[in-house]
Amino acid sequence: LSLIAIIVKRSISRPLEKTFMLEKAVEQSIDGICVSDLSGKISFVNQAWAKMHQYSQSDLIGKHISLFFSEENFQTDIIPFLKKVEQEGAYEGEMRHRKQGGEEFISLMTATLMKENDREHTRLMAVARDITIRKQQERELLEAKDKAEEANRALQESLEFIKRTQQHLVESEKMASLGGLVAGVAHEINTPVGVGVTASSFLEDKTKVFSEKVKNGDLKRSDLEKYLGVATEASSIIHKNLNRAADLIRSFKQVAVDQSGEVKRLFKLKQYTDELFISLRPKMKRTSHKVLIHCPDDLSIDSFPGVFSQIITNFVFNSLTHGFEEKEEGLITLDIWEEEGDLFIIYKDNGKGMEEITLKKIFDPFFTTKRGQGGTGLGMHIVYNLVTITLGGQITCQSSPGNGTQFSIRIPL
Repeated sequence: LSLIAIIVKRSISRPLEKTFMLEKAVEQSIDGICVSDLSGKISFVNQAWAKMHQYSQSDLIGKHISLFFSEENFQTDIIPFLKKVEQEGAYEGEMRHRKQGGEEFISLMTATLMKENDREHTRLMAVARDITIRKQQERELLEAKDKAEEANRALQESLEFIKRTQQHLVESEKMASLGGLVAGVAHEINTPVGVGVTASSFLEDKTKVFSEKVKNGDLKRSDLEKYLGVATEASSIIHKNLNRAADLIRSFKQVAVDQSGEVKRLFKLKQYTDELFISLRPKMKRTSHKVLIHCPDDLSIDSFPGVFSQIITNFVFNSLTHGFEEKEEGLITLDIWEEEGDLFIIYKDNGKGMEEITLKKIFDPFFTTKRGQGGTGLGMHIVYNLVTITLGGQITCQSSPGNGTQFSIRIPL
């Protein structure tokens, strides 16, 4: 803008034959230029200034600069602005203009006091650029940022809630109450959030391209229409998918149930395990699977019987659901013994086993190969937490296709 100021000063102070190129530069500038005396009477405007206000150049000569502003804006914004120019010699700010038809737009305007032939300041030059689209983009980006931050807060809250709920699940003996929604929550939430992130990223890229065109003065009506179409579609996609994620989170919260604390007591493992498998008979009575338990009759421990019940129950359900899926006569072996202050539990089945990729994820939360078929993906994750957190032990799994599965547990007594 300072360069334009120099050009206008020279075009006024030099003879016409010496300023032809300078006048052309002023006339063809994409920024609007207006020159007036100190009272506000207009002596010159270039094509850009006239066009942005929807006037012809000849219509504006001799008019007052208040023509370009509403009465309210002139009193509250322009007069204080001009006082700043008078005090400092030049000043810049965002101004609200009014076109001939009454429509308003926002400009970034720089006003400078001008001298003629080294005399006192006699003229005022204003250079303005329409930044309405840029301001609109800034508002849209700010709104998008606010929405993204709100979505991020909601996701953080949901993650914290999931962590708390997982802890409840670790202490719970009622896996069946979780239902199918909990099983797929991680996968289901990821889908709408992923779509929303992709749409927002695409919108951000298009906005950058659009902003460059505005900055360079290359914007066409078709570019504006195309951008508005992209922005509308992307905003709709983001809104719909964030609502979908919010619905899933609300549904997930609804499945949380009250959990009762586990009581620690002294009990005999062999007797307790036999009683446990009696309670599991309804699950196995329609099959020809066999169970072999090897545990000393007199082995007593002071621990949490409900935890052991949940661990073994999940092992059995895992064998029935996955290991024996294609096997009519399976064998389950449970070996329990005490050695040097530690309790060892080895659970085996001779089912179909697992691929290495499945084995690596066996203890991951919400991982299941039975999505949509009743698999929750939480059973082995809860077993892992029960062994390592509640009982302070270690657990490993060995398996390969066709060779069954073995869980090995070591617990300090």
